[in-house]
This record gives sequence, C-alpha cells and structure tokens, in this order.
Amino acid sequence: MERSLKQAVLAGVTAGIIWGWVSMAVNSLTGIFPFESTFAHNLVSFTFGGAIFGIVAGALMAVAGPVLPLRRAIPKAVLICGSLWVILRLGGAMLSVMEPHRYHVLTPETLQGFALALVLGALLGFTWKRVF
Repeated sequence: MERSLKQAVLAGVTAGIIWGWVSMAVNSLTGIFPFESTFAHNLVSFTFGGAIFGIVAGALMAVAGPVLPLRRAIPKAVLICGSLWVILRLGGAMLSVMEPHRYHVLTPETLQGFALALVLGALLGFTWKRVF
C-alpha cells in the first residue's frame, strides 16, 4: 500500500505533539533536567519540538519504512526513532569533543532521551496504523 508523504507528516505531527507533552510530563516526574522557563513557554516549546521531531520521523517512516526488514508499523517506527535519536546524540557527542565547556554528556539525560525516543516510535507506529 503506497503511503503519501502528506499522510506520513500528519501521522508524525500528531505523534510528535503527543510525545512532546508526554516528554514534558515525564521530565516533570523524574526531574532529570531542570526546566528553564514557565509552564506555558515549555508547553509551546515541547509541542513544537515534538512536532518537528515527529515530522522528521514520519517522513523517514514513509521513505525508509518500506525497505526495513520489519513488517509491522510500531517496530519500524521504534527502530527509526531510536536510530534518529542515536544520530542526534552522536552529533551532540561531537559538539562535546569540540567545546567540552559548553556541551557535555549527562548520562541520566541521555538515557531518558533514548527512552523517550522509543516512546515517540511507539506513538508514531500507533498513529501510523490509524492514518494508513
């Protein structure tokens, strides 16, 4: 079944917005990294940040999903989101090497971020099944 990029982006935006709110709630519960702004500002930031991450993940799902060896939408989306997060984290590690006084690795944030990326994958896979 052919997937349109527009539908993939719609699934990604939906999953990403929900994921942004879940991420904000999880961090409020864990307190792993302190929020820097008010609740309203953070809500907007996490909503837009989640939507952007979801758009990228949804587009990758549409493009790379058909060639992945997995058959079901949720495992594919979890693999894509987890891989995307690892790529972004490797970029952060390179920044850490270049400017260690500004960028530094924090293991609790790293672990929480990876777990939340997997949650985005699950949300995207679930949304993907509903949109397509």
